[in-house]
Amino acid sequence: MTYGIRLGYDLSHMSGPDFEVVILTGGASRRMGFDKSSLMIDGKRLVGKLIQECDSLDCPITVLGRFPEPGAAFLADKSDYSGPLANLRAFSPSKDFIFVLSCDIVLFNACNIPKLRDSILAYQAVIPVLEGFDQPLCAMYTNQAFSILFANENIIRVKDWTSLLRVKRIEEDDLNSLGIQPISCVGANTMEAFQRLISADRQ
Repeated sequence: MTYGIRLGYDLSHMSGPDFEVVILTGGASRRMGFDKSSLMIDGKRLVGKLIQECDSLDCPITVLGRFPEPGAAFLADKSDYSGPLANLRAFSPSKDFIFVLSCDIVLFNACNIPKLRDSILAYQAVIPVLEGFDQPLCAMYTNQAFSILFANENIIRVKDWTSLLRVKRIEEDDLNSLGIQPISCVGANTMEAFQRLISADRQ
């Protein structure tokens, strides 16, 4: 397999990826003030960059949102701004592990995915924690975690879903120990945050 070499991460112990990626591009983007899926970096759309990153893993990629994106399968949101859980409920996992990724993770690195996959062990989710806050839209989930989501149609917040799961939370020091830069798990909720992340990457 060539994708382990391209990423600089050894995936030779896998006969093929047992994970897939779901990229969320819907969302109301109220704090940003415009559709986050239109964010641009160096003249290119961020969502396209994320798809290209994940494509290097040779795993299935599905976009959940309002519009299809080149290089990924597509599942249309059932309604505008219905929230991530409503959209994730419409998704049928094809692999044992599902990496959920928001389209505003500016400095995301696909190397994070197999590292979090290897960390999940007997848990149902592995979630990075930055400055005391869970990052559930840059996290790895099991197929069983999705079964729990499907069985609880009344919950509407992501944190209510994760409260039902066996979650392994990985703090910043442990992320660094795994070779994951904490900043690569941070989303941009505002344009100011987006600009800060871009500036941090260029320093």
